[in-house]
Amino acid sequence: MKGIIQDLNYNRICELVAGYGEPKFRAKQLYTGLTQGKRISEISVLPKTLKDKLLTDFEDCPIEIVQTLTSIDGTEKYLFRLADGNVIEGVLMKYKYGNTQCVSTQVGCRMGCKFCASTLNGRIRDLTSGEILSQVLVVNALHATGKERGVTNIVLMGSGEPLDNYQNVVTFLKNVTAEGGINVSARNISLSTCCLLDKMRALAEEGLPVNLTV
Repeated sequence: MKGIIQDLNYNRICELVAGYGEPKFRAKQLYTGLTQGKRISEISVLPKTLKDKLLTDFEDCPIEIVQTLTSIDGTEKYLFRLADGNVIEGVLMKYKYGNTQCVSTQVGCRMGCKFCASTLNGRIRDLTSGEILSQVLVVNALHATGKERGVTNIVLMGSGEPLDNYQNVVTFLKNVTAEGGINVSARNISLSTCCLLDKMRALAEEGLPVNLTV
């Protein structure tokens, strides 16, 4: 599997583009296109030479929706396929105050909670920060209208224990709340954990004002 370009924040994308010998404004074009949920190959303002360089090093499509189930109340459940063929699930719940997306942080889970099917086959692997972010980007692209985001709230309570994938989850939180990106307010993000105390303490030191549910 190639790299996941959605792992990179804007500054690192600037460094990447400069390393390819491209002008700085290309980094903004690339970052904007990725934030809009586009594949590298779909960002039409980028020259083919740059896209070819990027596609040599990075996955064009780190995550795609392969099935959508819609309930009578408008809730949408997604089956996502990752670039390596693994699958995860996600949900978009629609409320009067906005749309809340439930995202996964691991393929499978090793926590062993009896009420959860995610743990039946154990943990396969962690998701990268960009794979977590891409779940939001592709769903947001489906539901965005004009300048209004399609995803206004996020809950980390899909498959996997978020704090068991600590560093990737923290990087995701920083990238999804970054100004200039999709910029979801940290106050509109909830992280659900089965209570990994050392990681809960570490998260409290990160300065990320997300909601924590135990």
